[in-house]
Amino acid sequence: MSIEIRLSKKEELHQLEQIEEASFNVNGKYFENGVIPPLPEEDKDIYSFKALCEAEDTEMWTILIAGEMAGGAVVKDISTDKKEIVLFFISPQIQGKGYGQRALKMIEDSYPEVKIWRLVTPTQVLRNAVFYINKCGYSIVRVDEWDKEKECGMFVFEKKCEGNESD
Repeated sequence: MSIEIRLSKKEELHQLEQIEEASFNVNGKYFENGVIPPLPEEDKDIYSFKALCEAEDTEMWTILIAGEMAGGAVVKDISTDKKEIVLFFISPQIQGKGYGQRALKMIEDSYPEVKIWRLVTPTQVLRNAVFYINKCGYSIVRVDEWDKEKECGMFVFEKKCEGNESD
């Protein structure tokens, strides 16, 4: 099946949010409250899907498989040559079929000036770590927000793109 990406249209945000929720709910069993990430009440508005998509320093991408909306990504500007994937999600029905890897690469290739990509994912979901390390070329650079009692935190990944230099 064909895959394409494009910057999201405002009218797509509701459907993308539904796909994102379904995608993350697959891993809800790993979390006490079934929500990823478990946020304090005072942070829920700041880190809501809508707020992340509409922030001035982010761009929202729509992933289409065979012309149908199947996922998305939020890319945040950190600096001229560094970006962060704040959200990346693929519909649960098509996970594990290589579309996520291809879509992420297409998004990264859309920013040829970027030398370092960063993303964060919960330590509880090793499937994500395997995907980012084994399939996408990321490395864990540290673990943040470590909770000794619950033995969990957030993996911080980076990917260096040495060849992405503008002429």
